[in-house]
Amino acid sequence: GGPGNAIVQVLGITLPFTTVRAWHTILQIYWFFMCWVGYTIFFLPRLAPVPRGQQLLINLLFFLCVVVGAGALFGIYLGHRGLLSDTISYWFGSQGWEFMELGRFWQILMLCSFVLWIAIIFRGVRRWITRQSLWSVPAWLFYGSGIMVLFLFFGLFVTPRSNFAISDYWRWMVVHMWVEVTFEVFTTCIVGYMLVQMGLFNRAMAERVIFLAVMMFLVTAVVGISHNFYWIAKPSGIIALGSVFSTMQVLPLLLITLDAWRMRREKLRAKQHQGAGKQTLVMEGVWLFILAVNFWNI
Repeated sequence: GGPGNAIVQVLGITLPFTTVRAWHTILQIYWFFMCWVGYTIFFLPRLAPVPRGQQLLINLLFFLCVVVGAGALFGIYLGHRGLLSDTISYWFGSQGWEFMELGRFWQILMLCSFVLWIAIIFRGVRRWITRQSLWSVPAWLFYGSGIMVLFLFFGLFVTPRSNFAISDYWRWMVVHMWVEVTFEVFTTCIVGYMLVQMGLFNRAMAERVIFLAVMMFLVTAVVGISHNFYWIAKPSGIIALGSVFSTMQVLPLLLITLDAWRMRREKLRAKQHQGAGKQTLVMEGVWLFILAVNFWNI
């Protein structure tokens, strides 16, 4: 079709469908990762003074991200084309699992990058992790990031010697527990902090909503993913129950956005005072982005 012909004209080569599909699934996950890294690194200086050596760690993280991204893309292509032996393809080419296509070496290196990212966050929010502010929004940013990275390590249970059903279970759990559960906790932390910085949300209220998100995570996590069980012919009642619980996972994020919407409407009523220098509305694009995040989740 049109896109396929365009790729051939630009690159001068014909790419296998399996390679392009693997790139698509890997790059969308990697794009999420880079967005999280960019957000946290951008906001950390607003939480506390930059620790000594932080820039070196950030530069190292950037280098690892580039190496993992390039290595995964080239490795998947070489592995799918049969240009690598079985052992080398497993470590540096493609493991052959959906959403976990990258070679084992690149997977481990990516996990090391995640751990380094968590270390950078911890150095930035360490002053907030005290007995008095143990559950503050900056501390929850660290907790949410740590939970999300922890679930990625389940992918290491997938090995060539494991039973297929067990390996596919861990692969599936990595994808769905990560995307459908820990994403919500981390996103609620991010959006809550952004709304606090924009003056549209109370810090204490943001902390309560994050508590709610974590409780929803504990209650709805395993049951919520059962809305995917149609492909293993589970009863309709199980699928319906999973659909209800998975919908509940986005409620905390929706609630804080609705409250911020109400606060923003109150501020818009004072717009006529802008000329007198009494009221200034900023970050219009950020607000629209937050609305888009909620629409995407729903």
